[in-house]
Amino acid sequence: MKHPPRRIRVSSHLALLAITILATADPTAVASSPYPLLAIEVDRSSLLVPTRVTYEWTEEGLEVKGRIEKKRNRYGRILGHAEIELLDADGRILSWHSGALQRFNPRRQDPDWASFQTVINPVPSDVVRLRICHSLGAGHCPR
Repeated sequence: MKHPPRRIRVSSHLALLAITILATADPTAVASSPYPLLAIEVDRSSLLVPTRVTYEWTEEGLEVKGRIEKKRNRYGRILGHAEIELLDADGRILSWHSGALQRFNPRRQDPDWASFQTVINPVPSDVVRLRICHSLGAGHCPR
């Protein structure tokens, strides 16, 4: 007698677990949060792109962090910074901030990535989306 493939049994257990969690979850838990859920938009038009972008509401404000990685096999240093724009529902820029590149050696000839992290405070009350891009100079993300 052949047994079904192991991955089917594991998948069914995970599906059962997910259904159980969803069935017991409090639907008002997210709605009652004093902090809005924000969409994250990442500009991928540059050779250096933001990845692993996350945000967290902390006591200090809105903490945004992630990485700037090389899009393709590209040789050279990673210079510049991350631009973080806070947008309203109509796409207007409410404020913008820069995140300095960290956790890499700027003298290293060919790093694969550099991280960024910044805390934004105050945060406009009507922000609904974050737009993140890599920039070499002062300015906004391309649209």
